Amino acid sequence: MRFPVVSLLAKTGHLKAPKETMLLAMETDVQQVHLSGGETLFRKGEIADSLYIVMSGRLRVFSRTPAGKEVVAGEIGRGDTVGEMAVLANQPRSATVRAVRDTEVLRITKTTFDDLATRHPPIILNMMRTVIDRLEQSRQQPYSSGSFVPTTITVVPLSPRVPIRDFVDRLESALSGIASTLYLNRDLLDKALWKGAAETPRDHSNNSEIVNWLNEREAANRFLIYETDLQWSAWTNRCLRQADCVLLVGMADDPPELCEIEVEMQREWISQTGVRKELVLLHADKKSLPQGTNRWLRNRQVNMHHHMSLRSRDDFDRLLRFLTGQAIGLVLGGGGA
Repeated sequence: MRFPVVSLLAKTGHLKAPKETMLLAMETDVQQVHLSGGETLFRKGEIADSLYIVMSGRLRVFSRTPAGKEVVAGEIGRGDTVGEMAVLANQPRSATVRAVRDTEVLRITKTTFDDLATRHPPIILNMMRTVIDRLEQSRQQPYSSGSFVPTTITVVPLSPRVPIRDFVDRLESALSGIASTLYLNRDLLDKALWKGAAETPRDHSNNSEIVNWLNEREAANRFLIYETDLQWSAWTNRCLRQADCVLLVGMADDPPELCEIEVEMQREWISQTGVRKELVLLHADKKSLPQGTNRWLRNRQVNMHHHMSLRSRDDFDRLLRFLTGQAIGLVLGGGGA
């Protein structure tokens, strides 16, 4: 089962113009590459022998300050190209690019691209426009960790008391109001593929079929919601490896200790890749101000936390604004001269 390479190439901005026959001829020279979360695609200074198109997943671009510190310069999502600037300029890589989560890319060698550009020169102009637009956007709006809107959201219940299905139903309903959204858990995957598919390990011969199926679902929907098991499992691991953002959902009146999944997350790759993690604490009601939040945050490294009631539409609307980069902050200050 192969990812529909031609259809993806045709949807890519600077590769829309060539006829399908040209893309079909090019398809045999295009390589599908899998990157695990945290894996490096290329490093600064390397020879630029290829450009890449992201089929699924997310990449992060790293540069270095004059002092030598590595900083995040940007993020690249599905359908975007990366590495084209160095290929066009025939220069070494200007930055390092790594996978934030499990990612599939198409590798187009410089030789293949040059051949296609010779037969269809407008591709060069289209790609230059893409490069210029990206540079202009980065100049006007420098990268911030909250500027990237996630495609895949993994929901982790921190205890059996969490009404996780109610939470996911409301989250799915809220996201569906913006764009197409698909919810997946282990039962739905088994039903769509085969019984036991959710427990298929990553090194199994059938894993590529699962990966391609999930890639197709990701390409067909703006948002995917993955629900993990209550414990660490092959399915839980897969859900976390697919995540742009992880929502840790607990009951505010539960003990704040780390659950089994969180302990494993700290041991696994996810603690090193910079995947966004947010804590959601559910309340039976919100008649009084939340207390004891610092106990939950003491042993967790999260980017943000939210106090919510399942019965509050306003709470879900607020969570949605944060997830989609639409939240607005207000700072008021006062004082003398």
